[in-house]
Amino acid sequence: MKSKMRTVFILVLVGAIAGCGESQSRKVINAIEQKVAEKAAEQKGAEKANDENAIVTAPEDADKLLEQGARYIEKGMVSNGVEKLEQAVALGNVKAMLALAMLYQDGKAIEPDSKKSFELLKEAAQRDCPEAMALLAACYKNGCGVASDEEKARYWLLKAAEAEYAPVLLLLARDKYWAARFDAVGNAKSVKARTCIREAIPLLEKIKEDATEEFVEANILLGNIYMDGVGIEANPELGKSHYEKCIERNSALAMQKLGKAYCEGTNLKRDYDKGIELIRKSQQLLKDDCETCEALGRAYLDPEWNGFNRNEGIECLENAVKLADRDYPIRDTLYRLGMIYAFENRELSRFNRGVEFLKRASEEGIGDASYYLAVLYFNGDGVEKDMYMSSNYAEEAERSLHVTQKIQDAARRLRLAIKTIRRY
Repeated sequence: MKSKMRTVFILVLVGAIAGCGESQSRKVINAIEQKVAEKAAEQKGAEKANDENAIVTAPEDADKLLEQGARYIEKGMVSNGVEKLEQAVALGNVKAMLALAMLYQDGKAIEPDSKKSFELLKEAAQRDCPEAMALLAACYKNGCGVASDEEKARYWLLKAAEAEYAPVLLLLARDKYWAARFDAVGNAKSVKARTCIREAIPLLEKIKEDATEEFVEANILLGNIYMDGVGIEANPELGKSHYEKCIERNSALAMQKLGKAYCEGTNLKRDYDKGIELIRKSQQLLKDDCETCEALGRAYLDPEWNGFNRNEGIECLENAVKLADRDYPIRDTLYRLGMIYAFENRELSRFNRGVEFLKRASEEGIGDASYYLAVLYFNGDGVEKDMYMSSNYAEEAERSLHVTQKIQDAARRLRLAIKTIRRY
């Protein structure tokens, strides 16, 4: 019946078109085509809605549910999205477990529920998901959704490391690196430092190139280890090669590190042209960066460089002081500026600022700064003469870990001289 009706309708249309003029026929045809297109679009939309609302039960369709859930949440239809994610979770989809766990943990889109988040992460971790293992370790560590348990936190963290999950490999290696750095201060041959570095290197080398951010940081750490010889015999060329891997990925920090190594000439052969070029490239990427300003300042103030420029150097160091935060030590820069203003160039009329910088450097443990303050107060040079202050600063210089042997000996002689004078 429907087929017969459709045929009649078509015949009527054909007859109508045939009875019209050419232009009129075209209008009728266009109108029909538009109606057909609209009807097809409506039907396609209905099919898509039915498809999205269909109950999916086959495991291979879990990824589809995950995509639908993500789309709903992106559009602000959170309840619909959560429903789809829960369906995917029921089918064992690990990505859906992670997504739903983070929603419950974040608590912005839905009511926060740390216990549900924990349970989802636990299930995903038991299904060999490295990211879930790392997050589960954090739950046990911080007591989030479960009682705090250091042993279980350690267990799941190591499981994630065994699965070569890059963020965890980097975390463990970074901790060992900094432990080695800390222990090596004042004891370059520390057994603990060597042990930590021997454990850190294999972890860093396991991080694959596809883990972009972690790969770059891992190679910068390896560069630091071999360049400075932290807990291991220094190998500057190997350190340089690790920095260069990061520079290939446009890492400003690696440019800065290698540039400084060239300028300082401590490990690599000094090459100011290469060093300054790398540091300036890093400056373009990092903009206002304390360490970059400091490196440029030191280079400009080195009379061995043909680009020596005292004013440029001072300006760079002053900028480094302004940009410094609590996490970056600028004690060497404070000391350098203090010496320039208080001893080398008094015509700059910044003597008081020099004393201020030397005091700050002394507070940061720079023994040489403490000694020169002791000298100023002993002589009453630019400051009020004060034997008590001079003696205290001389004693600080003797005790400091950051002091040259020559200055330490001079500080001892000065303190003994003050002691003798005060007896009379």
